[in-house]
Amino acid sequence: MSVVIYYTMEAVDELRDGIGSRVEWYLSGGPEAISLTSPRPTRETRITMGGLASVLKTRGRSPGKHDGDNALVVYRALDQLTPYQASDERLWTYLAHNECAGYIARRWLNGGDDARLIDRVRNHFFVNGNRGLIRDNGVSRLWWLGHIAHNVVPEDPGRFLQVVLYRQDPRSALIERPSVSRNYRVLRCVYNAMEKDFRTRERRLFERDIFRDWMKRLNRQGGMRLIDALSDTQLEGMVLEQADKALGD
Repeated sequence: MSVVIYYTMEAVDELRDGIGSRVEWYLSGGPEAISLTSPRPTRETRITMGGLASVLKTRGRSPGKHDGDNALVVYRALDQLTPYQASDERLWTYLAHNECAGYIARRWLNGGDDARLIDRVRNHFFVNGNRGLIRDNGVSRLWWLGHIAHNVVPEDPGRFLQVVLYRQDPRSALIERPSVSRNYRVLRCVYNAMEKDFRTRERRLFERDIFRDWMKRLNRQGGMRLIDALSDTQLEGMVLEQADKALGD
């Protein structure tokens, strides 16, 4: 176990301003610590964490297939964090540039358009707004995946991630939009319907057009009634009813 460390905001700004001069460092996965001019660029917390560098997976041609496993690893290593603490860009920028620099380079910088390399570094080594926190930063996105999974399906968070990450559309709609991902009751009902469909191997709810139609129908229902006022049974029934309509059943 080690103590969780974070950067000062001055250090984060210095790193962000210097991306262009450190491209090779990022591509090589941070072989050594970056020397910063900011006085006392880091601070220590009283929070401890497990190791990450040696256990995060990126093997194979599609490293994204390991996101579910990696999310559980990151969340359990940092399970002492509160959601408030886990929203601090200074923490994730530090972990991205130190403990997890090699993982992020392998996951996000291998291949792709070199003309957009600086943009990819900015997105995955730093945090840009709330959506960047959940969607882009190479480490924070994994923690939030794990956090959501443990809150929505605490009895089997791994299964939740297997189902929701099966296709990009569900991931984008259910995880990467804070307005959706924070409503755990709705997510639980949506997951239950998807998990049942996933087990049948037909997986029609995962088809792009059907899934999007389902989400549009749920959004309209949410606008017409106060979802939080519905009982669990009523909410489950409403979610299943809109799924049936999207499927054309």
